[in-house]
Amino acid sequence: MKAKKKSQKKKTASVAARTRRGPVGVRVRAKATREERAEAVLFVETLDANAQIAHGKSLTPGTTHQVKTDSKGRKTLIRKRYSAI
Repeated sequence: MKAKKKSQKKKTASVAARTRRGPVGVRVRAKATREERAEAVLFVETLDANAQIAHGKSLTPGTTHQVKTDSKGRKTLIRKRYSAI
């Protein structure tokens, strides 16, 4: 009989990135370097500059990511779909 592997939950941290509608949290790995955190922030700024972030409940044509607000009011960026240009 094979032993079951324990599923390990990956440890993550959050980095705040600015968008036109205010800051959003972006998940990065817990041991992310300063450069990786800066890259995550730049990625969000690029998505926002190219209108690929939906801030409402539904995705509009061309958007690939959505801002979700949790019960505590924290905003997090979630990838919802891919876009081939």
